[in-house]
Amino acid sequence: MISNSNNLNHWVFEAHAKPMHELFIIGENIKITRDDFLIKSLSAANYLSNRNISEGDHVAIYCDNKWEYLVVVQALWFIGSVPILFHTKILQSDLPDMALKSKSKFIITDKNDFDSFSKDNMNFIFMDQIFNYHGSLDITGLPIFQLSQKAVCLFTSGSTGDRKLVVHTFHSLQENYFQSNSLFNFEENDLWLLSLPLYHIGGFMIFIRALLSNAKLFIPTNSSHSEIMDALTNQPITHCSIVPTTLQRMNRENYKPNKSIKNIFVGGGPGDASIFNLAKNLGYPITKVYGSTETSSMICALTGNYSNDKINSVGKPIGNTEIIIDKNKSQESASLGEILIKTNSIFEEYYNDKSSTQQAFKDGYYKSGDAGYFDAEGFLYITGRVDNIIVSGGENISPIEIENCIKSIDKISDAAVVGIPDVIWGTAVAAAIIIKDSTEWDEIEVRHELKRLLAPHKIPKKIIFVKSIPRSELGKTNYEALVKLFKD
Repeated sequence: MISNSNNLNHWVFEAHAKPMHELFIIGENIKITRDDFLIKSLSAANYLSNRNISEGDHVAIYCDNKWEYLVVVQALWFIGSVPILFHTKILQSDLPDMALKSKSKFIITDKNDFDSFSKDNMNFIFMDQIFNYHGSLDITGLPIFQLSQKAVCLFTSGSTGDRKLVVHTFHSLQENYFQSNSLFNFEENDLWLLSLPLYHIGGFMIFIRALLSNAKLFIPTNSSHSEIMDALTNQPITHCSIVPTTLQRMNRENYKPNKSIKNIFVGGGPGDASIFNLAKNLGYPITKVYGSTETSSMICALTGNYSNDKINSVGKPIGNTEIIIDKNKSQESASLGEILIKTNSIFEEYYNDKSSTQQAFKDGYYKSGDAGYFDAEGFLYITGRVDNIIVSGGENISPIEIENCIKSIDKISDAAVVGIPDVIWGTAVAAAIIIKDSTEWDEIEVRHELKRLLAPHKIPKKIIFVKSIPRSELGKTNYEALVKLFKD
């Protein structure tokens, strides 16, 4: 057993102290108590310290969901270094740029299929190296802990496709927990399902909520739909977070919710109203949530006791969150505008990007980039993205990034990308393409070329070939007209 000395007022020790011998991590053939989790974390911290990782260092994690991932996160917290969470769906060729942008000293990974270029140009630490080591870290020598310190950094994508690195402190993560807990009353006997990737803020906050509420965390073997459904069916799960795509599949399979489930949080995109109506009729304890990487996930919620006429809303702000609608000058008589947010769980900055950080705020409010409005009863409705970011299956996708990749192909002269309604994905990526004269091509050939340029989830689900792209006289794409092309 590890005891916390009086001078170690550490966030993690406080979270684990009360239920020290209770189970924390559960999975297939996995049962880890909080005491053992601490011991593993301190051992990992010792190994990482011996690799010259120290206070303030940035260290990337490029790994699938597993208990070792969380041990490494906690180990880095003990040494005062900052976990940088890398998306596992990125192309291998993106890794050097992300490591450089985040100033990551090492990349910790469970993968071993890196090409020779990656191995020669980046510093890797492999998971088996960490967990084959058994040592002990002197807890009296840990750096002084403060809530204002950086806790984690996650990448997000802007309208130009440029990656921004969102910095969260322990304070912002804790405040988001406090806000959601004030509405949902999380309990020690809860069992959270790690149903989203940890590199997404939605997945990472599942870990934080289980950690701070003294609850247990169930980690499925992988994040496939079948594994998630198996856990929801056969385990006494109380809380999980999913995207509309998963909810649609659950409806299709006529899933009967386990009686233990208190909340199925659904976020990551608007979703089709019919999906939510059907789920509600089937008895799912659905809570629609709205938030972003910058807000530490949910800051707005529509709970299960809403009336059917509110099905398209995302509910009302949670806790101390304030939301206002910034109307364009041409829309002064209308209610629609950009959603601006003020909350204690807001991010600290975009790392090493002072200009983007300043541009992200207006009068102390975070400019979400989402367009929406409030109804007369104070329910918030999301109508789309101000910057045309596509949210498909819970993933934020930049149309400009995809357009640039398509246009880089020799046989293509022009392209425009847009999101179109889709029952499965909520919104699907669609591309209108102009082929160069005397060129014959089909969708299969285009997708084959794009596989070497884009991550799989960014490749358009729908491709049409056109003679011209609908644009204004100033050359701006007419997205309304573009969407209509896919309906014809």
